[in-house]
Amino acid sequence: MLKKYWFWLVGDPMSISLEGRIFHTISVIAIPTVCIQVVFNLLIHLYQAAVVAAAVAIIQLFLYYLSRFKNKLNLAIILSAIEINISNSFAYIYNSGIEGSILLLFAVSLFLTILISARRQWLFLFILNAATVISLLYVEFIRPGMILQHYSSRQEM
Repeated sequence: MLKKYWFWLVGDPMSISLEGRIFHTISVIAIPTVCIQVVFNLLIHLYQAAVVAAAVAIIQLFLYYLSRFKNKLNLAIILSAIEINISNSFAYIYNSGIEGSILLLFAVSLFLTILISARRQWLFLFILNAATVISLLYVEFIRPGMILQHYSSRQEM
C-alpha cells in the first residue's frame, strides 16, 4: 500500500526518469518541511520569514504539480532554481549576510539543481547562482546597512 502511494507521489520508475523522481522526492520532502517552518516562524514572531516560507511552499507545490502531473520537468527545474535563488537571497539579507550561513546554502542548492537538470541547463544554472551570490556580496559591500544582523557578538555568531 505504501509503495503504491509512494509511486503515485514521486512517479513509477518505468514511466518517470530518475531526475524526475529525484525532483518529486525533494518536493515531497520540502513542501511539508517548509510548511512546518512557516508555523515555527509564526510562533517565534518572525513574520517576514513566515511569509517567505509560505510563498516557497506554494510555489514548490505548483512546481511539483507542473512536473509530476503536467510532465514539464525541465521547466519546473528552471523555475525551481530561480525560486531557490530568490528565497536564498531573502534569507541572506535577513540572516546576517556574509556572516551567516546562507552562502553555503547557495552552493548546496546549485549542486542539487545540477544533479536533477539536463546537462544543457548546467551553464545557465551556474551563471544564475554565481550572479546572485556576486550581486548579494556587492550590495552588502556597498550598502552594509541593508543586511540585518541578528548576532549581538562575535561569540554568539
